[in-house]
Order: sequence, then C-alpha cells, then structure tokens
Amino acid sequence: AALLWHLGKRWGEVFAIKLSSQLTAPSSIVKQLRSFFEILRATGWGVFILNSIDTIQFRGSITVRESCELKSHTGCHFIRGLLAGMLSEIFGANINVREVAHNDDKKCTFIFYCSNK
Repeated sequence: AALLWHLGKRWGEVFAIKLSSQLTAPSSIVKQLRSFFEILRATGWGVFILNSIDTIQFRGSITVRESCELKSHTGCHFIRGLLAGMLSEIFGANINVREVAHNDDKKCTFIFYCSNK
C-alpha cells in the first residue's frame, strides 16, 4: 500500500508540473483540475469528479469512478497518492488525501486538505 501511494504521489507531481507548463494561459485551480481530470479520463485512469473545493483553505472532495484500482478491496492507494501529488503541486502546499468511501468496483471518494493550514 505504501509503495503504491509513493509511486502515485510522484507520478501526480510530475503530471501536474508537465501539464501546468503546457497550459496556454494561467487558469484557475478549478479549471486546472478539470483539465487534468479530463486527461486522466481520456487515458483510462477513471472518471474524476470534483465534488467540492475551497481554494482558500485548500480542501475539498473528489469521487473517482470506473478506475481499475476500484476492484481492490484494500483501497485506492495509487489514486490517493496521485491526487496528493497533483493537488500539492497545484496548490503549492502539502496536501493530504484520505479515502473516505470505497464502494466495491463502483466509486471511491476522497477528501483533501492542507496539512499546514
């Protein structure tokens, strides 16, 4: 579980850095996240849904559907790491991600929050 989380976190950091550098104009955090989520969906990682976000306190909720990791009954560790790395880069702060619901192979819900706020 820890290895999957660390791999996901590093991949999420690199993903956010690379894609942010390719955006043509500075965009809001919500627009960045939606762009990233669309790329993740298009490349087969699943459907990422931004349920809520507070861009002042750096916290919110994300649901993931149709991901191969959902079949795991031990949790979505890679996706949790991926979100932590990506969100940390986007917000420029250390973001923690916690899995709060895992519904078999249907969906997984995460909350995220800044550990320094």
